[in-house]
Amino acid sequence: MNSNKTIITSFYIFFCTMCFTLTAQNTFKIKDTLLVSQSYANSKKKPLRVGSNTLVINKIDSLYLLNKARFHYYEDLKKVVNGNLSSEIENIVFNYEKIINDNNESFAQLEAKNKEQSILYEKNIDHINETLTTTETSLKEAQLKLVNTDNLLQETNEKLKKSKRKRLLRNFEFLGSGIGVGLLVGLLLGN
Repeated sequence: MNSNKTIITSFYIFFCTMCFTLTAQNTFKIKDTLLVSQSYANSKKKPLRVGSNTLVINKIDSLYLLNKARFHYYEDLKKVVNGNLSSEIENIVFNYEKIINDNNESFAQLEAKNKEQSILYEKNIDHINETLTTTETSLKEAQLKLVNTDNLLQETNEKLKKSKRKRLLRNFEFLGSGIGVGLLVGLLLGN
């Protein structure tokens, strides 16, 4: 029964690969197909060269592709050590590649932090805008209250002025009455 499953699975993979290849060839005009098998995963074979319009089927967990400049860098490095890569040079290259990978990871983390910072910045801007709107409303209300208070103070000042005038007039009335009574008493006594 397991052999039937294996046969069916193999046929299915083959069928899907063929369908994809035929579809891709019609769409992308594929010239060649390259199958990277599991045996290539840990080998020290010469790097694979893949030309344009080549379909690559990867059967290993990770496949690293080099551009032309990077490939020539490694070729030049190999020439420098006369084609005899010692384990020390291999370690240097390995460490160099590790540093590049670490830098790529650090860059990805930095980019993620930058996105988080941008989101926080937008939230802070929104919060500041809300605070400014609330402050503006409060200031308008305070200004309206100040105008009302100013109007009340003006009315109070006018009432005080009127009250002072009335008191002054009343004082003049008392003064006039006192003078009148004094004159009358003086005339009566003088006669």
